[in-house]
Amino acid sequence: MSLYCFGKIKADAETTRSFASAFLPDATIRTEVDPDDAQEIDSIAELSFDGVYFSICDDSESTEATGLWNEAMTQSPERVMESRLGKVIHMLLFDTRIMVGAVAFVDGGIKRVLAGSPGQCWMWYLDRIVKPWDTIDNPLLIWTTPD
Repeated sequence: MSLYCFGKIKADAETTRSFASAFLPDATIRTEVDPDDAQEIDSIAELSFDGVYFSICDDSESTEATGLWNEAMTQSPERVMESRLGKVIHMLLFDTRIMVGAVAFVDGGIKRVLAGSPGQCWMWYLDRIVKPWDTIDNPLLIWTTPD
């Protein structure tokens, strides 16, 4: 089994156009997701808007994020932003041009939905990144940028 990392954002037009390239070479971000994943995201009321879907992958040849998770997991919580995945997740959460965002870390379907501020989502991510990916609760983190 593998870890898949995907999500959706609602942002201004400029951010939407440059979204994927903003994160390279930290991780490969594709502006598409598996159709079943998109349907699962859209079934959540807070995410039923027109937006940009994305997948975070180990590299351009991969569709999974297992390697990124394992790399980040080796860092202490204070240094997780030095990992490629930690850097990308932090950038997503705290980019004020993203009005609403969501990111899932799953092996299979989403099992837990956690909605909060960017800071709360960062703490939820830090709580999980210290554990092997196949032991976490398959969360979807949803955040809204304060006005």
